[in-house]
Amino acid sequence: MLFVDVEGWRADLKITGSLHPGLTLTVDVPWVDTTGPHWDALAEGFHRTFGLPDDGRDLFPRGHNALYVSSARRRLERLDDVTGAGLGDVAATIAGALGRALGGEHTWAVSISAPTGEEGTLRGSGGWDAGMRWFGSWRGPRREVAAVLGYTRLDRNGSFLGVARRDTWHAASALRVALGPRTEVRVLGRLDGSPLAGFAGTRVAEPGFFLTLGLRRSIGRGWVAFDLGENVPIVGVTPDYSFQVSAGLRGDPKNKSAAPR
Repeated sequence: MLFVDVEGWRADLKITGSLHPGLTLTVDVPWVDTTGPHWDALAEGFHRTFGLPDDGRDLFPRGHNALYVSSARRRLERLDDVTGAGLGDVAATIAGALGRALGGEHTWAVSISAPTGEEGTLRGSGGWDAGMRWFGSWRGPRREVAAVLGYTRLDRNGSFLGVARRDTWHAASALRVALGPRTEVRVLGRLDGSPLAGFAGTRVAEPGFFLTLGLRRSIGRGWVAFDLGENVPIVGVTPDYSFQVSAGLRGDPKNKSAAPR
């Protein structure tokens, strides 16, 4: 049995700076809030319009978080106690160039996630997690194709709401197409292994696939972007849908003392 109904939002502050030519450090500070925004009505309206089932959305009162997973060997049951807001697990990533091969540019990255979020909630794991990534990019005059492969080692001292986690793997591919000198459209598909693979025989144990369509606009030394994400319910469990608004600002390259923002 499986029922997951959790809504919320997440804000990330990311700061990237150069440690050495060809070597960068990125620090990601997340704030996670699962007290809202209670957008079930949007999904329900979409499902009615296209004749899709609501997948049991009416089993619990509107606006309540609920998570229930049961297999032959274990069970995870959490209701409104997963509601809350606070700092998530802060991560640091070091990345460097691997050079050119097969017509593309390649990069490696190593990341560490610290247990700064509250353990036993959806904001923190209670463990020191580490990951390795490979990025490849193939650029043309008006388009770019990118690929990512990765593996994450999840600390055995951490957990997902008290349930032991399994290491995860990741694969993604993106296509970016320029619509003009400052605007691009992008499509991203990502496949992630499940940290709850121990729930054998349930969908939460399967890899999850998520599809994102977005638009990005450059403005001076900065940029803004809007992305719409949608689950592909063939395998795994991923968010039904998501909205993401992001913005960035680059440090002035003429001012060597200016820190990237």
